[in-house]
Amino acid sequence: MSYVPETNLAFLTLSVCILLSVQKLASSQQEDLISCPCVLVSANELQEDPDGGCIASGQTEMGWIDPVGDTDAYTFYGYPGQGVAIEMAEIEDKGSFWPRLQLYDPNGKRVKDVYGYYVARIEDYQLQATGVYTLVASSKYPGNGRYGLSVTLFPTTDTRGLYPMGPNPPDGNAVSCGVSMLTWQPVTGATGYDVFLAAGACSPLEKIAENLPGASVQVGDLLEQGQYYWQVVAHTPGGDIKGPVWCFSVEPCQGCTLTATAAGRGSVFVDPQGPSYPCGQQVQVLAT
Repeated sequence: MSYVPETNLAFLTLSVCILLSVQKLASSQQEDLISCPCVLVSANELQEDPDGGCIASGQTEMGWIDPVGDTDAYTFYGYPGQGVAIEMAEIEDKGSFWPRLQLYDPNGKRVKDVYGYYVARIEDYQLQATGVYTLVASSKYPGNGRYGLSVTLFPTTDTRGLYPMGPNPPDGNAVSCGVSMLTWQPVTGATGYDVFLAAGACSPLEKIAENLPGASVQVGDLLEQGQYYWQVVAHTPGGDIKGPVWCFSVEPCQGCTLTATAAGRGSVFVDPQGPSYPCGQQVQVLAT
């Protein structure tokens, strides 16, 4: 589970992360700025409590605010003139649970902050910018409980091809034995892509590729255990389009077993001899 404080901080709680960015506004008033969420959980935890992620118009997600101070962050794509209605309704109260919703625009500025005893609603809010919006679900007061969250955009739009999406490895997934390539869904009209990568929540995103012609990048072999964050910026005739910050974790490789058996009267030689090999081991097999 992940936690977003009232003040401007960037941090990691357990193995779950939400990347926060801080920016001083031109006006005297300062607002919390937040990037798109990145959550790392196990497969079982993901089924029980998704801790956010992408949510489509008309979709309803279930989640838990637990332990006290937990937050879940969701994202959706919108454009100016669209209206959005969002509802977070209590399903089960484990103690002092008051649903709270905070909405951040594509520039990271908080534009809505509402809460309620049983339900928190953002009704008919008009979007002012094009891009990825971030919705943070939490409890107004220290408490925990289960909730249902729904988002409705009107008019609806097909977001495929509008911004970098569909990352592989999937956002928040754990990968065994490393990663050698990152891919995403192409952006319509894109003339090239820049890719940024960071190893660890406290490391800055650094550019590892510039003006790529296609929606993929070779990253060598990311074998070291840990958490990685990455972002794609698409270049289009109308300007650059930034994608969300995605993440994945690399888990220790358990190795593999190779069994080679000759057919008929032939022979098989394996160098080095197995049958078990560590991750990345090169094996030569000669059949005679």
